[in-house]
Amino acid sequence: MAEGRKKYKALTRKKRYKGKYSRRVRQREKIINLAANITALFLVVILVFFTYGSLSNKRVNLKQNSDYIAAMRISYNDFSSLRDLSAEYGVDFPQALAYYFVENNFFKGVPVVNSDEFLRTEFLDDFRRVRRAYSSTDIEPLEEMFRTLLSEIVCFPIPANFKGQVIDDFVYGDTWGAGHGYGGDRIHLGTDIIDRRNIRGRIPIVSMSDGRIIHAGWNTLGGFHVGIISDGGIYYYYAHLAEFAPGIVPGVRVVAGDLIGLMGDTGYSSVEGTTGNMIVHLHVGIAYNAQFAEDLLWVNPYILLRNVENNRVTID
Repeated sequence: MAEGRKKYKALTRKKRYKGKYSRRVRQREKIINLAANITALFLVVILVFFTYGSLSNKRVNLKQNSDYIAAMRISYNDFSSLRDLSAEYGVDFPQALAYYFVENNFFKGVPVVNSDEFLRTEFLDDFRRVRRAYSSTDIEPLEEMFRTLLSEIVCFPIPANFKGQVIDDFVYGDTWGAGHGYGGDRIHLGTDIIDRRNIRGRIPIVSMSDGRIIHAGWNTLGGFHVGIISDGGIYYYYAHLAEFAPGIVPGVRVVAGDLIGLMGDTGYSSVEGTTGNMIVHLHVGIAYNAQFAEDLLWVNPYILLRNVENNRVTID
């Protein structure tokens, strides 16, 4: 009997020992697993932090790239496709355009024509990542410039019909930066719209935007010209006019589509009224008061004109 009790006590002690040992092992495993999970979480947090930090620390110096921004060398194919796809994606187009300029190094080389599929998969599908890759405060002035220009320029400077006549037979291209001989060695800071028939006074000119006339007179290079300042502070310059429309004088407000004059060939002379020193054409200039430029930034009008070339008014 005594022998049985001894065996029972020994067995009980053994079971208690095993139970304590098992609980300690399980507790130790729990602690190890918890430590491993905390470590993994900590590493993930560090990885995300440094990844996000590396993506959001790219700085953009718009001032150093202002000449390339002004040249607006994006292809019209990319511009129009990005405009249409931005609407499809519900993305703000001026913002998308600003980031697209930055992503393409401001189009310093020959513009590359990208497909819609490329714009989808390589840019718009991942637009959030693109935005995080740069400091937004660096991009905002460029975004604001595009937003203002695109909202203000609402019609082409040549109407579709004028007093019952269809206005056609004109041509224009991207002549930004071309050399000019008159008045010294200088480059062309605008877009020329040329009358193929070369008839002075044949083609009427209208304002592309709302604004107030601040210049209406003669200068040596531009001949008879009109300068309009918009409410957004953009200066629109129309040069080489044959004559002014009635009532076009400094201080007068105009709205987009108002007649301001007729296309001509005036200028390249200090003598007011000089004609014949050039073909009949309209010089369009646009100057923007950019935060990232020391002076007014003359911007290539070509893409902006292409954007509204189908928006032509009718003047009865």
